[in-house]
Order: sequence, then C-alpha cells, then structure tokens
Amino acid sequence: MRWLGFGAAPTVGLRTVRTHSIQQSACRVGSTAINSKPSCARALIGGKTVSVRCLEGRTTPRAVRSARRGVASVTGHRRGRRYLSMTSPHTSESPVGFIGLGIMGHGMAANLVRSGKRLVVWNRTASKAEAFAREHNDDGTRSSSSPPPVQLAQSAREVVERCRFTYSMLTTPEVVRQVHFDPHHGTLQGMAAGKVLVECSTLDAAAMREIHAHVTAHSGRFLEAPVSGSKAPAESGSLIFLCSGDAAAFKELCDGDLAAMGKRSFFFGEQIGGGTHMKLVVNMIMGNMMVALAEGVNLAEACGLSSDSLQQVLQLGAMSCPLFSTKLPKMAQQDYEPNFPLKHQQKDMRLALNLGDEKAVALPTTAAANEVYKRARGMGFADEDCCAVYESAKDRSRTNEAPESVAAVREHASKNYRG
Repeated sequence: MRWLGFGAAPTVGLRTVRTHSIQQSACRVGSTAINSKPSCARALIGGKTVSVRCLEGRTTPRAVRSARRGVASVTGHRRGRRYLSMTSPHTSESPVGFIGLGIMGHGMAANLVRSGKRLVVWNRTASKAEAFAREHNDDGTRSSSSPPPVQLAQSAREVVERCRFTYSMLTTPEVVRQVHFDPHHGTLQGMAAGKVLVECSTLDAAAMREIHAHVTAHSGRFLEAPVSGSKAPAESGSLIFLCSGDAAAFKELCDGDLAAMGKRSFFFGEQIGGGTHMKLVVNMIMGNMMVALAEGVNLAEACGLSSDSLQQVLQLGAMSCPLFSTKLPKMAQQDYEPNFPLKHQQKDMRLALNLGDEKAVALPTTAAANEVYKRARGMGFADEDCCAVYESAKDRSRTNEAPESVAAVREHASKNYRG
C-alpha cells in the first residue's frame, strides 16, 4: 500500500467511515488503505492511482468493489447520507487547464494529475511545460490505449479554449497582464460562456478586479484564489486557498481540484479582493517575522551564542513555529535554495504597503522590513530563498567583512552540506 494523500491518518472499519470538516480520515478497502484529507483522498489501488472523494456517509459493497477495480463513480444516498465517490485517473471528463509551471505551479499541477485529472498546460518557458509532460506521461502507469494525462498547448489562449476550468499561477502583476491580455494569444481571447478562470497568483486587489471585469465581459466566470504556502506545501498538496468571486465555481471546485492541491479552502465572499487582502496580510506578517528572525540570529551570534541554541530555546516557547524551525537552520548554513524567492516576498511587502496606504493604515514595521529585503535584492539575492534576507541583516560592522557574493554564499552552503 502506498500513501498518496496529505499526511497520515488512522485506518478505520468500512462501516465507520465519515469525514468531518477539518479532521482527516481514512477507510480500508480490502487490504488497501485510502488516506484522505477533508472530502478528498488519493490512493494506489491495484497499481492505479485513484482519486477518492470522501463525502459524509458510509461505504457500501458496491463502493468496495469499485475501489478494488479503481474505476467507476460511486455515489448514493441512504438515510440522507452521501456515499464515497471515486473516479479513475484520466477520465473522459473535460481536461483542466494550467498556466504557469514554476516553483508553485509545478507542484500544484502535479497534484491535479495525481488526483486523476487530465491537464492541458502552457508555460512561458516552453521547456518547463515539455519536461512536466514527459514526467507525467512517461511514469509507467498509463496503458498504451489511454490518452496522456498531460497535453501541451501552444498558447495561454489555447489552454482556455480547450478547458472549462483554467488555473493561472504566475509571478508578478506585469506577467499576469501579459499572459491574460495579449491581444492574440492571451487567455481572454479564448474566454467564453461556461469557462472559468481561477487566478492563484499573488496580485493586488485592483489587478484582480481588472481581470475579473475582462473575464466577465467575455461571458466567463472568475474565481480569485491566491494560496498561502510555498514550494513544499505545493508539492505535498497542503496549500491554503484564499478565495473570492464566483461562489458557484468555488462550491464546485472546493471538494475536488482545490482539495487535491490544498489542505483547506476559504471563501471570503463574492466581492473580488477579499482573498487577495488576506493573502497580503498573511505574507506581510511572514515577511516581518523573517526579518525579525534574521536580526535575532545575527544578534545571538554577536553575543557568542550559537544558532542551534537559539533554535532550541525558540522551539520550547511561544514562538515555536514551522517558519522559524525551517528557516533558522537555513540561515545558519547559508542554504538559500529557493522555496519562495526573496524578490516575491519583497513584492508582497510592497503590495501590503500599498494596501496600507489605500486603507490609511500605518505599517511602520513593514516599511522598515521592506527596506531590508530591498537591500538583499540589491546584493544579488533576489532569486534566492526569502530567508537570504539574513545576508542583508548581518551586522558586518563588528567584523569589517564585505558582503559576500551570491556565488560565494552558494559555495559556502555547498561545503556545509558536504560536511
């Protein structure tokens, strides 16, 4: 048996399976356990990856037989309860579009494939899309007669034309506008009635509203869905979706695609901007915490205290959190392999400051932290992980050392790793 879902979950009897709003659950089908997040699961059954949607209810013999086959769609009602429903991978339903296969998009799209979806993908750098298609089309699990799970499109427009739902995960507002508004190859050129654009990029609310206006002008529907999480959560399917916009689209996707890519989805109303505002608030807090951690590591070292000791103390107190436990060792080792590039963190700090100006909310701590990120960008760390802000926060006055180049930092991290 092989787990493909998020995390681990207990195994319970066939007659007692019932999912809850937050708790994970699992059921056992024959000798194969199916691990599930709320309302969604993936399992390897008989050599096939099967997408499982655990709705409130109990399994039936029919569900067991279908699970063993790894096929069919099993739904039903008994005493007002809905049964387990399953779909085999690469079904005949309309493919899902995915635009942007970078650090975040690659993991998100991969989880859609694992959940059984067929994808049509496009990336500005075509080689990334081609590599993604090879990775998932040649994984050895597909029969020669079944269609490939991933197909390439020649433009963003083609993706939308071929798919009912299209996800967009791009880097900056400028890139988003280029991809969506291109007069010949943009997504809007393929938009039509019945199609839905799900924008997962981190933008400002004004940009989201602009895209929404253009999509609806083309008779399409729009869901604002930025995510909280970086590379690792994107790969493991544990992102948090922060949504606003088309309520019907959110309801349709929440227990399906969004559950395959994330551990929780929130809906902040039909007015565009709510999801983006929450995203910027969350990333602003994270950015401030990262600068505070960098300054703390620097001060501890100036006092002759090791970063290991600092981490142990932090882990035992109220400030224990995954951000500190993950990023502090990377700062100490100068390991800046990008999970969330520093330039994107600084962009989010800038967008948060702009939002503060718009709402007349003073953000002095964020303004100061933003300057530290800007200095790190100027030092050449824009494409490194956001924890490289430590290089900007270092107190060099006590050592009279010049700032290290990015190449020197990478060599130092490599030596630490080999050691």
